[in-house]
Amino acid sequence: MAFRGSTYTLNNPGNRKFLKEVELLAKFGPAMKQHVSRAESGAGSHEIYLGKRIQNELIESISSKIHEQIVYKVKISPNISSIILDCTPDLSNKEQLFVIVPVVSQEDVPYPKLRNFSWVLLL
Repeated sequence: MAFRGSTYTLNNPGNRKFLKEVELLAKFGPAMKQHVSRAESGAGSHEIYLGKRIQNELIESISSKIHEQIVYKVKISPNISSIILDCTPDLSNKEQLFVIVPVVSQEDVPYPKLRNFSWVLLL
């Protein structure tokens, strides 16, 4: 999945998912809106933390936190009924291992918001 586009500027059709997410967050989040407006006006620091290196670091950091939470939920689950492992090549023909674990609550009931949904861990 391409997160970066051909440009690294906001509100440009050439940017991709990461900067589009930043633009979306700026519409609804006051802190991000303020940061984006400072970045666009050039006021304050010249570091806006939206470049390609930071994008990769943020994606990796968020991915790591999500992975930790999923592993934690699996560890505290009293009884896991199934774990599914699957390998499939990605677009670059590199094998990717997927671990699929159905999410259940302590009462062994699927979480209401996650019915018919399983967590997928990319290892």
